[in-house]
Amino acid sequence: HVRRVSPVAMEADEVVLSTVTALLQQDRVDLLKTNFSQTARLGDMIIEFTSKLATTYEKFSGELSLIAKNFRRKNDEIKREKSFVSGNCYGTWDAMLAEVDNEAKGCAELAKDLDTVVAQPLNELLLRKRAQSKKMFSYREQLEGVIAKGDEGLQKAHKEYADLWSRYKAQDRDTLKDNDILRDRKSG
Repeated sequence: HVRRVSPVAMEADEVVLSTVTALLQQDRVDLLKTNFSQTARLGDMIIEFTSKLATTYEKFSGELSLIAKNFRRKNDEIKREKSFVSGNCYGTWDAMLAEVDNEAKGCAELAKDLDTVVAQPLNELLLRKRAQSKKMFSYREQLEGVIAKGDEGLQKAHKEYADLWSRYKAQDRDTLKDNDILRDRKSG
C-alpha cells in the first residue's frame, strides 16, 4: 500500500519549509550578530572600567597607608618627647589615623573585589559567550547547507511527484475513456 500525497499536502510542506527558512533570514542573523557584538563591547568596556577602577583603588589604598604610616611615625616621635600632653586632641588625632588605616584597608579590599567579583567572572562569561556564539553561527551555517540540500531534494521530489501525478491522472482518464468505449461497444 503506497501512501499518496496530494499536491496540496506538498504545498503545506513548502509553507513549513518557507517558515523555517524565514526564521533563518540573514537580516535576523545580522541582528543577532550585531546584538552580541554590542553586548560583548559593553562587557569589554565594563571589564576595562573595573580593572582601571581597581588599579586606582589599589594606588589610593597604598597612598593612604603610606600617609597614615608616615604620620603615625611622626606621632610616635612626638609621644616620646617629655613635654607631650595627652587629651581630646590626641584622641581625635589617633582616631583619625586609625580611620585612614581602615579606609586604606577598605580600598584594598574593594580593589580586590572589583577584580575577583566583577572583572574576572565577567571576562570568563564573555569568553564562554564568544565561544558559544561562534559555535552557534557555525552550526547555523552548517544547517543552512543541510536545509539547502534538503530543499533541493524536496523541489526535485516535488517536481517528480507532480509529473508522476499528472501522468497518473492522464492514464486514469485514458483508462476511463477506454472503459467507456468498451462499454459502448458491448452495449451497442
